[in-house]
Order: sequence, then C-alpha cells, then structure tokens
Amino acid sequence: MWDTCGAPNQRNSNPHQSSTGSFTIVHNGVIENELDLRQEYLPVHPFISDMDTEVIAALIEHFV
Repeated sequence: MWDTCGAPNQRNSNPHQSSTGSFTIVHNGVIENELDLRQEYLPVHPFISDMDTEVIAALIEHFV
C-alpha cells in the first residue's frame, strides 16, 4: 500500500514501523506538524522513510 505523499517506493509504503519493530502504523492522512515533532522529540532518530506516518511510530516508541 502506497502512502499519500513522497516517492512511490517500498521504503515509503505502509505500514511503517518503529526502529525496534515493536510498533507498526498504517495511516492515511497528513500529519501537519510532522517536522516540529521530529525536531522537538526525535532530533537524532534514524528515520528509514520520508513519510510522516513513521514519525507516529517513532513517537509511540519514544514515549513508551
């Protein structure tokens, strides 16, 4: 399943996982404050994709 933005490739397709694979997210929509969330809570997190949905998986893992 392709995500709603970004290049159509395997790396950017749903589902997106947290870095440990503990959390998996499928999301259809836009997270408008994605860049703010990355900068404030995940400044050194190694993101795999260019998609905003991956930020949610990373945030859940970060706070759990």
